[in-house]
Amino acid sequence: MTTITVQGDLYEMNFFEIGMDEFLILTGRITEDEEAGREAYRRTHQLTLPRRFDDEVRNTELWSELVEDKLIGDSRINGFSYDESGPRLYIEVDGEDLTAKEVLNLPVHNFEAAALSRIVTSKLKPEDETYTLFFESWNKGSYTLEMDEEYDPTKLGLSIENQTLPDGSIRSVVNPTYAGEDFEFNGSDNKCYGIYIETPDGERHKL
Repeated sequence: MTTITVQGDLYEMNFFEIGMDEFLILTGRITEDEEAGREAYRRTHQLTLPRRFDDEVRNTELWSELVEDKLIGDSRINGFSYDESGPRLYIEVDGEDLTAKEVLNLPVHNFEAAALSRIVTSKLKPEDETYTLFFESWNKGSYTLEMDEEYDPTKLGLSIENQTLPDGSIRSVVNPTYAGEDFEFNGSDNKCYGIYIETPDGERHKL
């Protein structure tokens, strides 16, 4: 029996576009039944409405539908963090750690050098009526693969997944691969997350 354990920094992210009315409700500026303030906001395109209903937002049908079910219930990318320095993970084979060099030398499938760039390549124009609802989470976690055969280092690798954000920047994660076998998720802890909306002019509003 051979056991491969991969542990490290996990990252998950999801996002999608919403309308201005949904933005106003989710940021507590109007209620789901309130019409006042929408036309004023359209005319000025400024954050002139105060966040009067923050305490009520999480009890709305819109929060349940968009945030709990659609946003948090799915993800565009999910895996171990990956940046210019390499994968943020450690690997053990039958209790023996692979060296940092061995991990860095693992073959990375679907790799694109351009995906590591964090340079913003495009910006949403202020006149674009595009609001984007985001969910991101960071935590420590691990995956395990148990198999009957002896460990073959040539079969171990990483698969990279890239996601381009609306502003043109890119997030990347990697997941372990071993001859097509699936690693089993063991769980995670120390989870922290962020839910926020980005407006057409690039301002971020935490929810």
